[in-house]
Amino acid sequence: AAGVPVINALTDLHHPCQALADMMTIRARLGGPAGLKVVYVGAGNNVAHSLMEAGALLGCEVIVSTPSTLRPNPSLTEAAASLAADHGGSVSVVEDPMAAVAGADVVAEQREVQCRLMIGLCRRDAGNNSEAVSSFKAGLHARQCTDREKLSLTYEIGVTYEAMGDVREAL
Repeated sequence: AAGVPVINALTDLHHPCQALADMMTIRARLGGPAGLKVVYVGAGNNVAHSLMEAGALLGCEVIVSTPSTLRPNPSLTEAAASLAADHGGSVSVVEDPMAAVAGADVVAEQREVQCRLMIGLCRRDAGNNSEAVSSFKAGLHARQCTDREKLSLTYEIGVTYEAMGDVREAL
């Protein structure tokens, strides 16, 4: 147990302390977040929700890049977009991570292996199966890739090869 108060405020929908720390880092490094393009690459989870909200309140252009199957909560996204409009910013959700990060001032991401998985899923959803396989395979070699993540990436490689009609590789 800690000998001092600990504030986390983490829930399934929000992670405000992470967003606050991100915005403080942006302020320290870049002088302030207003007007900056802040891109989050990863699942539309509690971190994405809080980053959208914090960026909206501070006048950022916030872009969340995630596969269609992992989009952030629609009502939270709509509320953040409304907040952003009131504070001179914007909030959007896109699938293509490469397009999202083009011209970004700040890129926040999940761990590399998770990003490789996200990019692979986006590429596969867009019909770029060979690029998807390359991304999944790169994830297998990412630092700190757990056995469970390796299993997930291997599964996605097999599913993608199967979609390509390459049954031998799928096995």
